[in-house]
Amino acid sequence: MTGIKLGPEYPGAGFQQLQRALLELYDRGVLLAICSKNNRADVVEVFDSRPEMPLKLADFAAAEIGWEPKHQGLRKIAEALNIGTDSLVFMDDNPAEISLVQQMMPEVKTVLLPPDPAEYAGLIERMNDFEKPEILEEDRRKAGQYRENRQRQELQASAGDLGSYLASLRTELEIHLARREDLPRVHQLFTKTNQFNLTTERYSLAEVERFATSPACELWVARARDRFGDFGTIAVVLLKKVGRMATIDSFLMSCRAMGRGIETAIMNHVKQRLVQDRSGLELRGRYLPTAKNKPVETFYHEQGFRLLESSSCGEKLYGLRRDEVRILPCDWIRVTHDELVGSR
Repeated sequence: MTGIKLGPEYPGAGFQQLQRALLELYDRGVLLAICSKNNRADVVEVFDSRPEMPLKLADFAAAEIGWEPKHQGLRKIAEALNIGTDSLVFMDDNPAEISLVQQMMPEVKTVLLPPDPAEYAGLIERMNDFEKPEILEEDRRKAGQYRENRQRQELQASAGDLGSYLASLRTELEIHLARREDLPRVHQLFTKTNQFNLTTERYSLAEVERFATSPACELWVARARDRFGDFGTIAVVLLKKVGRMATIDSFLMSCRAMGRGIETAIMNHVKQRLVQDRSGLELRGRYLPTAKNKPVETFYHEQGFRLLESSSCGEKLYGLRRDEVRILPCDWIRVTHDELVGSR
């Protein structure tokens, strides 16, 4: 382990600069992962025994270390993080590894590192793939949230059944009308959310700001936390009202929050809004299929909505009258929410 060059001398300085450049990405909310052909114990020992390494093993949201082909490791990383493989950027100094990933996973962006390690950090700094107009608090906490999610997965694996696992999480959900300070994160969710997104409408920040102040709209946001940590703002619902009809224009949620009933708790809140609003007659919602939102294709049906129309391209329109509202059980989640004043 002492023979690995990581000091200020050449080429060790280049590897240190690379790690510092990756740490800057980490601080901006970019997830780091390891895909390495190596013995896991050796990799762990390097991180544990070489304090001059700027990166620590805990800085990586996922690690696939073994001797299988790297394209298989990349698929496992995407699965572990619940992201699409087209979200991956694969960097390697071996042209053969780059070529294999290009052939097996053409959707992955590949970056061949230059022969001279002194050029590594500059290459990353020149890339624009990770640029963001604004770095939010959720971005800075993202890597930590994925570590917390691994703890949840370990708990689930050891739990006797799903019900006891969900109860043990002690999930708390706060639902409130969007405030000014929420709007950058709301816009970010509209821009980037793909899997749990019923219509995948992409709204600008200016449009989001108009929705938040329009008397014809209700823009709801949801924050979640549990025993392991704070998810931050993870869901957005945009209601548009015309006459006695309320339409769910958008319902989207971070994939990190899927699979624990949070979406049902939020929909229960929307149903209660329909019941409370005496001027309301019916709630409508659309499902517009995309290449990535297959997981929510049956969401409205599961929530008790009636199918009103469907098209050959997979688009579906659903309806729910006040007298059809059924609140679905998710009593393992503690929900708090704003009380609206007047009809808004």
